[in-house]
Amino acid sequence: MVATPALETLMNTRISTRALLHIISAAIFFSVLSSNASAATRAIVIAGLGGNVEYSQAFDEQTQVVVSALQTITSTPDHVVHLQGAEANRQTVLNTFETLVQEIQTLSGTDEAIDTFVLVMMGHGNVSREGWNFNLRGPDITTQDLVAALAPLDVPQQVIIASTSASGALLKPMSQPGRTVITATKSGGELNAVRFTEYFAQALASDEADVDRNELLSVEESFIFANNLTVRYFEEQKLLASEHARFEGGDASSVTLATLGALKDAKNNPAVAALLDDRTVLEKAFYEVKARKQDLSAAEYYAELEAVLIDIARLQKRIDALIGSGS
Repeated sequence: MVATPALETLMNTRISTRALLHIISAAIFFSVLSSNASAATRAIVIAGLGGNVEYSQAFDEQTQVVVSALQTITSTPDHVVHLQGAEANRQTVLNTFETLVQEIQTLSGTDEAIDTFVLVMMGHGNVSREGWNFNLRGPDITTQDLVAALAPLDVPQQVIIASTSASGALLKPMSQPGRTVITATKSGGELNAVRFTEYFAQALASDEADVDRNELLSVEESFIFANNLTVRYFEEQKLLASEHARFEGGDASSVTLATLGALKDAKNNPAVAALLDDRTVLEKAFYEVKARKQDLSAAEYYAELEAVLIDIARLQKRIDALIGSGS
């Protein structure tokens, strides 16, 4: 986050109290801007085969919670594809991947380029000689299917969440630079149905997991919340834990899965949306200053940084006024 180093140095340069308050406000707001909540995102959420009525209903409901959360960070609900029931079959899943890759390639290099991709799979899994399998109606989706389908995916930030039994076997095959991989188990040997799925959905259903209270729920916050509740469940039940969730790669603190509270409400406010467009310009200016740090003296660097942050604070004040008035 930008707040701590910037504020410490600015305090050392003895800026005025009023200016410091502006910087504090701006820094808090910029922590929101830099967390990627407004990024061009595409997501696919798949409910696996339940095997019985109880599991089928649970997977459908839990994936719907994830879909609803992801839709708060996209410009249109269609950017989050939900496959469940009869649609959750191998061929439809592969066709959906292919269509998405084509869309991403078409938008590449344009103002609408996709920079974040999220895949969530909730259900049952198992392992074979070839690796992990995601249980679907008809043939399963295999590790090889996923590796091949996602290989052409040219997106800077990718999040793969496999909340199933045996999903730990997916960790190494799916890992690559810029990709976060979350699994509900540490290996393919943990074969019991997992509790992590329930708690991960719970993380996205409310603001409980939003530890820093910035109304942006990150992948990291969601994982920590779900993992802690999973561990607590086995401890309270005095059971030997049959699952150990894993989290590898990527900067999951900068990828947002949901907006909450006022930020979520502001998404549907045209006046606020217009102001939020202006933040792109300010965000670019901020990073341009950061990139030039080595070419500037300390005084020049922090003076330019302060100017940008004050502009951000002023913009935030206008946004707060619109949200507060309900305009």
